[in-house]
Amino acid sequence: MTEYLCIREYLRALLTLYNEFEGKARASFEGDLQGLGLEELPGTATEECAGLKRQTTWPRQDFAVVQLTRGNIAFLATALAQPDLLGPEGRIIHTQIEMDGELAFAACDNFHEECTYASGALRQQIVEVLTRNGLASWLRH
Repeated sequence: MTEYLCIREYLRALLTLYNEFEGKARASFEGDLQGLGLEELPGTATEECAGLKRQTTWPRQDFAVVQLTRGNIAFLATALAQPDLLGPEGRIIHTQIEMDGELAFAACDNFHEECTYASGALRQQIVEVLTRNGLASWLRH
């Protein structure tokens, strides 16, 4: 049996994880990032890093890696609240979180339920945080 995370509230789920790992992790965003201003955030990179890789090879999408600091999280809370960014028809196609160079969470293909998962050492903590707050449930095939 395969288990996937079914995210109920995209923005709240991401912000919950960002706050959980504030100061210890980075998040990546891939898709149409024009006008979001992510490149202006301190510590933002536009290239892949150890735990955060592009998920789409063609066509090449915008890509940004953001440090999850208190200030950056506050900025993301506003920037990601735009109605056309997250979810099935959203401009952000893939978003991931890494800590210590290891992928911890991925929501790919616009949060498609079979492409959203937690992995690595933080898997249990991520699942617990999201399910405890009613932001995700298990989907088992």
